[in-house]
Amino acid sequence: MSDHSSEMRGIMPAIEKLRTEMQDKVHLLARPSEPGESVKSCIRRVAKKTQLSFGQIRRLWYRESLRPPGDVVDIIRDAVRRNEHEIDREFSQLKARYNLLAHETEHEDYHAPGLGEGHPKTARSG
Repeated sequence: MSDHSSEMRGIMPAIEKLRTEMQDKVHLLARPSEPGESVKSCIRRVAKKTQLSFGQIRRLWYRESLRPPGDVVDIIRDAVRRNEHEIDREFSQLKARYNLLAHETEHEDYHAPGLGEGHPKTARSG
């Protein structure tokens, strides 16, 4: 009997850790949310992203799922990986665009006629 209870003590923290992980990941997938957006709307958006049911996502959101099913855990983890990849891709595109614009602006400033002392782009404040 004591073997079973010690085994359960080892399993319970792992399940709690998994429940917390799933809650955190579901909240992460709901971002960015609009100011004033309802939790229901966020849950609906995550359900759509993951193709899981509203009820499944709701149970994870509020940690109501006592033991999240393995297939659901895999789907959530995969969705987070895809989401992070998409964010990285968008960031790289923005960075490339910024660098291109910064280079073009730098080039235009260098060749702009009339730049000199007193011009707003070159004047020093002080």
